Amino acid sequence: MGDVDIALRQVSTRHPEDLARRAVPDGVPIVSMRWLDTQLAVRDRRADKGLLVELPEYRLAVSTEWFLGDDEATAWRMYEYGCQLQELVRQEDAAAEAAARERARTDPNAPPFVAPKRLYLASQAVVLDGPDAPLPPWGAWEISPPGTAPEQRSVVRYRVDAVYQRTTAELLAEPGLLWLVFAPLAVDASEDNLRLAVQAAKARAHSREELEDLASAMHILSIARPKAPKISERILTMFKDEGLIKQSWIYQQGLEEGIEKGIEEGIEKGIEKGIEKGIEKGAEALRDTLRDVLAARGLRVTAAQRQRIDGTHDLATLHAWITRAVTAKTTGALFVAATSPQRTRS
Repeated sequence: MGDVDIALRQVSTRHPEDLARRAVPDGVPIVSMRWLDTQLAVRDRRADKGLLVELPEYRLAVSTEWFLGDDEATAWRMYEYGCQLQELVRQEDAAAEAAARERARTDPNAPPFVAPKRLYLASQAVVLDGPDAPLPPWGAWEISPPGTAPEQRSVVRYRVDAVYQRTTAELLAEPGLLWLVFAPLAVDASEDNLRLAVQAAKARAHSREELEDLASAMHILSIARPKAPKISERILTMFKDEGLIKQSWIYQQGLEEGIEKGIEEGIEKGIEKGIEKGIEKGAEALRDTLRDVLAARGLRVTAAQRQRIDGTHDLATLHAWITRAVTAKTTGALFVAATSPQRTRS
């Protein structure tokens, strides 16, 4: 899922309590929370970070995964990842106990080892797109072989949250900020409903960084799984007044790096002012950014199109092409209705 996975991981990392509260009983206070990195993440398996939540009486290893569809592969993945999380925590517990016993051996005044609270697992699969038929609220991976008596069956269950089948009102009813990111996927996604989600996001965000992450993730989801006409453009417009990002993380990262290279050679404020050498450096950086965006989106560039890009030095034109490249379905769409004339180079 590429960009979607990265964007959702970024947003969820900022809002661990929004994930934890799904698994914590009402009224039970959270003592502490921290993120865990498993071997799955190290192997680049697109596994999200695990969340270790300490409650007054026990601990919860909370695993959350993003999926397209819900099938047997999803069930196995949830079971496998849950086992990985529990194993990681148990390894940490064993290391802490060994360290405490070593301290006690060398220091008679060292505090005694206190056994950790019992560990439990809570898993949820967040489904971004799939069949029209309602998905069951719970999935399961059965460990026992076929024919096992019901009272002897061993089954690991996980929550299924098909956000693409939820309404905007249902997403708005969730506490916190995280679940608002899925508003572009809602079954009733529309410009009016999206505006309600954006207003709620602005009201609930505690910092500009939180709002920037949410705006970027919403935009990426709207491009990856469009639910309404021009909904990605509407998202950009709704966040424009806040001075937030205007495109996906690919655009933001690539464009900023390109403009910075130009600024180093004398371009002031990115593209409008500067000496000829600085302008050419900025154009070179923007051409590199455009090529990177096209490659990241898998859009084919013909020889003629490549020659046109290489021969363009006007910064406003290159900037416009980069903007279109983020949402264009074909490379040819970049060159439609170009409005910035080429600058004459002396």
